[in-house]
Amino acid sequence: MAWDEWERLKAEAADHRSAPMQLNQVPPEPSGGGGSQQGDLAVNQTDLAAIGDAAFELHQGFGRVSEHARAASQKAAGGLKTQGFALGGALDHVASRWIDQSRSLLDATAHISNQDLGAEDGQAGAGRARHGPRQQSPWIRRHEQPHAVRRLRRPVPQRLREKLVAYDKERNVKNMSPWINNWNNGDLNFYSKNDRGRDPMTGFLEALGHNPGAATDFFAQPEGAGAGVDKESELNENLKYLTKDRIWLSDAYIMGGDDKVIAGHDSLGHALEAATTGYVYDADPMTAKDPMIPGNRDMRTAETAGVMEQVVFLYGSEDGPKMLHEQSQLADSLGRMGAAYIDDIDYSMSGVGDRAKDDGLFPPKYQGRADFGEQGAINFLSVIGQNETSHGAVSAAQHLYTLSMLDAHPPTSEANMNKAHDALTTGGEVRGILDHSRVQQAEETYKDEAEEQNKSLGRSGDWVKLGAGAVVGGGIAAIPLPGSTAAALVVAPLAAETIGNAVNTFIGHEIDKGIDKAEEDPTEKAQVTSQQFYSQGIQQQADAYAIYIGADSDVKNDTNLRDWPQDIENSYFGTGSQQNDYRGRPAYKD
Repeated sequence: MAWDEWERLKAEAADHRSAPMQLNQVPPEPSGGGGSQQGDLAVNQTDLAAIGDAAFELHQGFGRVSEHARAASQKAAGGLKTQGFALGGALDHVASRWIDQSRSLLDATAHISNQDLGAEDGQAGAGRARHGPRQQSPWIRRHEQPHAVRRLRRPVPQRLREKLVAYDKERNVKNMSPWINNWNNGDLNFYSKNDRGRDPMTGFLEALGHNPGAATDFFAQPEGAGAGVDKESELNENLKYLTKDRIWLSDAYIMGGDDKVIAGHDSLGHALEAATTGYVYDADPMTAKDPMIPGNRDMRTAETAGVMEQVVFLYGSEDGPKMLHEQSQLADSLGRMGAAYIDDIDYSMSGVGDRAKDDGLFPPKYQGRADFGEQGAINFLSVIGQNETSHGAVSAAQHLYTLSMLDAHPPTSEANMNKAHDALTTGGEVRGILDHSRVQQAEETYKDEAEEQNKSLGRSGDWVKLGAGAVVGGGIAAIPLPGSTAAALVVAPLAAETIGNAVNTFIGHEIDKGIDKAEEDPTEKAQVTSQQFYSQGIQQQADAYAIYIGADSDVKNDTNLRDWPQDIENSYFGTGSQQNDYRGRPAYKD
């Protein structure tokens, strides 16, 4: 069969799939009895299971020889091109076409072999059992083609979730993975050099990342856990297993892959993003073009907050720095989760200890808001501040949120000005914890390498450029991470409902400044010392204060503002030389 014909048949099959399936039958006799004469075509589950098993064997066998052919062809092409032979380019083109065509066949056989995974108990094919929980299914395998992503957004059957986790737990033994091993060459993911697609848990979690409701349910707090999380018994068993107990292995390709990358950690982060934010993890929240992506509004609920409280407890624990270091692929997701709850973090940091929380200044934006407790919030911030990526995401969200608070409380009354003061000092405290944590980790990581330490801090200061691409609307800001696409947007809440062109708001002013920063020569700020890093941080707080009081000429002369600069500086730096000793978790040490 020619490949063009194969592609045509696939397209026709897709068209037919859009209509309800029916079996051909003899038209009913027009008799008065209301009976009908059925046709004799019948298909039982055993027959379907046999077809699935045949497709599975074809997939396994063809996958092995296809990968061998690809690797050999590309190696030969590279050698010929190095020697200056034009044939090398032609062979490379053939190898590329081979990859595209073999993917089509592998995708088709994988889909056929897994069709009965979603059946109810007792209906799965008998021939399926000897393979165990099949690695790939329409619900749990990730592909990058649009049609496959749509398929992933179907509800993940609860029975499948429970059986996969139970099966995986039973076989969670060091150096004895049933999925990633030398004899399993059933690769089903050719779209990432760092994920061969052999670990079904990775694909399952990626699917949850595209199904926020199922993800929130999968990681839900146990019944009767109560408000907040302050002990491990209040953690969801699935969350505890996947973050602390499961043995994760790299599934990277030997040729071209990075064995330090664990794709499963990345997918775990995606699932947790969906579970905590209510958004599909790679959605653009400002489009609302896809019915699965509501868009342009705060999607948090009491249930998503319950998952976030667990995440804050876990990664803010004593093991948090070690967990973040060993699960570095989660850093971007943890940063986006922290940014999504920046208002609740500020609320938890307000008041004195865990008393006198300021509901007036930080009113809940959804029912059943998260409360992390002051120390819980400090611990979490001090851990995610250690990583360059998560530090940048939360710093950008905090700065924009503080600016939106100033926008929501203009200096037109004493009450408004009191709220602006508290917003600046609370925001300064959060920023101070993040920045101190970042400096301490850079100093620990690059102990005797001052240049590398300064480069790391220079990169960490680049978060100010994020404002250049921020989009504001519906009470949220969509902030792109550096060098990312829409799949890596940080969705952060705002205090003011700023919709459309924000030129005349404080947020708009800061976005304009962000554009200016983005156009600067990056080599100018390639390196900064810790002293310069802190100076930049406090200067950003001072700029926000200057913008606020500069909005009204009469405000500058208000005697109540006399102590503001010192209050803001103290909130950022802390008070006393030993303040940092008890502002959260220490830097990670190898």
